[in-house]
Amino acid sequence: MENSEELIKTYRWLRRYGNNDSHSGNASLRVGARLWVTPTGACADTLTASDLVECPVRGPCAKGASLDAPLHQLVYQENSRARAVLHDR
Repeated sequence: MENSEELIKTYRWLRRYGNNDSHSGNASLRVGARLWVTPTGACADTLTASDLVECPVRGPCAKGASLDAPLHQLVYQENSRARAVLHDR
């Protein structure tokens, strides 16, 4: 998926610069009506693009998606221009 490596690099920066620990915070990337979000318990140090969980912007999230995935969905639903969501603790 396009830009997934950039998303992972940025997610790792959150850890590297002290904005989260290795398993806190989440990241997602929107492409059209779909998003890819970090999985539950994601580790910033080992996360790869294939670990991201695909979910619809509207509708139930896929199994294994971060527990904060519904929050990411709401951001995308409320702001159609948003293409990524990153948050720390």
